[in-house]
Amino acid sequence: DIYTLSQHDALPISAMPQLYSNLSGKSKVLLPDGSEVWMHTETSLQYGSQMNKDERIVNVTGEAYFDVAHDADKPFIVQTEGMRIVVHGTKFNVDAFPGSENTLVSLVEGSVSLETETENRFLKPGETATFNRKTLTLKVEKDDVHFASSWANTQLVFRNHRSEEHTSELQSPDQLV
Repeated sequence: DIYTLSQHDALPISAMPQLYSNLSGKSKVLLPDGSEVWMHTETSLQYGSQMNKDERIVNVTGEAYFDVAHDADKPFIVQTEGMRIVVHGTKFNVDAFPGSENTLVSLVEGSVSLETETENRFLKPGETATFNRKTLTLKVEKDDVHFASSWANTQLVFRNHRSEEHTSELQSPDQLV
């Protein structure tokens, strides 16, 4: 499904629209600034009615893949539990499901900076950051970032992965929708 919200939607300033993905798959959301967000199952995306005017701040719970429109005057900020991701026009995946001990950010291209209570770090393309919500530690390492975001594409590609490591991705047909 594709949902389009325009800057002309009549909402009070305090309104925070919420969009939820389908329970059986994924949803694509086109934001007023031209950014695209793929939302995975049981994921919510929330932002204020001033999204394209004064700020570009979204709150995410669950997993989402972002293709952010570049705007040097208005950084795009993704907020998750315990971390802010400041985006500089890029493609990346965020995995921040409630109840999970970690939030994962996988950078496909571009640049993002990660801000936590204890530190600020930049990610380079091909890196994944793991933020432990309990210990407030942030670890960055090289990773298969294309695999991390493959759920948002039409196919899963397993390169240098043993198939038994990824049975959860293959158990549910809605993962491939």
